[in-house]
Amino acid sequence: MKKLILVILGLTLATAIFAAEAATMVPPGNSHAEQPNIPGASNRRTQATNTTFQAKYSKIYALLQHDAGLRGKISQAAAAY
Repeated sequence: MKKLILVILGLTLATAIFAAEAATMVPPGNSHAEQPNIPGASNRRTQATNTTFQAKYSKIYALLQHDAGLRGKISQAAAAY
């Protein structure tokens, strides 16, 4: 009985150690020196709507800045993960 308890305890500790090693901390921000290329479909869609990526960014930024409800929903969804 003691051997079984020791084996279970050992396996539990080994699992915890491997899980701790598997967790890799990633620094915040972009880890690439350069931004990746924009996909062709996104470029075509942007050109078709007669706008720019900067205009799209500004529109979304303003929406997030002024819509507290949307920010709350995003925070709730992020908390789930």
